[in-house]
Amino acid sequence: MLGGGRGRFAPYLAIEVRREHIVEDSLRALGRATTADLRKPLRVAFSGEDGVDEGGVRKEWFQLLVSEIFDAKYGMFSYDAATHTHWFRRESDDLLYYNLIGTLLGMAVYNGVILDLHFPSVVYKLLLGDAGPPPAFADLRAVDAALADGLAQLAAFEGDVGDVFERTF
Repeated sequence: MLGGGRGRFAPYLAIEVRREHIVEDSLRALGRATTADLRKPLRVAFSGEDGVDEGGVRKEWFQLLVSEIFDAKYGMFSYDAATHTHWFRRESDDLLYYNLIGTLLGMAVYNGVILDLHFPSVVYKLLLGDAGPPPAFADLRAVDAALADGLAQLAAFEGDVGDVFERTF
């Protein structure tokens, strides 16, 4: 449910979600919101629960929603226990949920909510674009150490790759 009091002139974006369907309800509500709505302060209500959102309900919504979306059952992210970071799963192609994640992270920044998410540094480099350092080969190790090692060994190989490994690139 979307609201805010007075339509497009409302001072905030108000959404109502059911706890047991938090991802679906949030996706639906945020999908109906305009770009201008997403830039408004957020107010959240959980269906069937009393309470006024003075920041605590909003923070709980962000935390519950992020925890749910990053759960393995959605198959969008993999977690690397060695680096304590998340990465995008190659098998996942559900762009609606990735769009929700992007919207959610932007809204968290705008609403001053700190989320407990950890990505490899290359993600932040990519977000900074031209304002930050460019991604480098060394960043691959934090994403896929085995791939980084294999490529480094291949680059250091002094023989003919095509003859020895029967591969051409």
